[in-house]
Amino acid sequence: MKLVKIAELLYADIHNQLADSIDLVEKFYSEAYEDQKILDKETRNSIGFELMVFFLNFCFRQSDNFFKPEKGLSYAEKMIEFRDELKKIFIHHMLRSTLDLPANELIEFNQFLNELYDERFLEYNKYKKGFPTEDESLKGTLFWEFGNHIAEAANRPNDPALIIAANESAKKVLLGIDWKKVFSEDNFG
Repeated sequence: MKLVKIAELLYADIHNQLADSIDLVEKFYSEAYEDQKILDKETRNSIGFELMVFFLNFCFRQSDNFFKPEKGLSYAEKMIEFRDELKKIFIHHMLRSTLDLPANELIEFNQFLNELYDERFLEYNKYKKGFPTEDESLKGTLFWEFGNHIAEAANRPNDPALIIAANESAKKVLLGIDWKKVFSEDNFG
């Protein structure tokens, strides 16, 4: 199915850059807070979850610019199917990396991932605009809220240095995606 292929391409592209994104946030963190130790594994994982969900939400937002009506599938149905496919890939990949957990912890982790994905999608979709313009403040934008989630994951809520670091990290990944290529006719075969 076309939407599955596009979702898989986007997920793979973003996932390949995830460690670099976390490293960039960590670099800003350690430069801003020389007295702090390097982020521990749990914090890096929390930042990674937030980054991944944000990137997937942004992919969903971008898809709006490329999807065309199709016979038998309304635009709304197509968007819902694409959103759900992104979620399925995200959760499957995250759960696959934790198969050594006891069953009850695996169930809890699955629930956590589902809730995080759904909560962030609802929250982020309140913002109509993507990147703020050069002369606009980040505060009160989609990117500010996202950056604050990264700062919260690093136990520094509302920290401007981490919010900006998260945004620079996200911008690097998102501007590196060739959106026209991903949503090209070649991927609809």
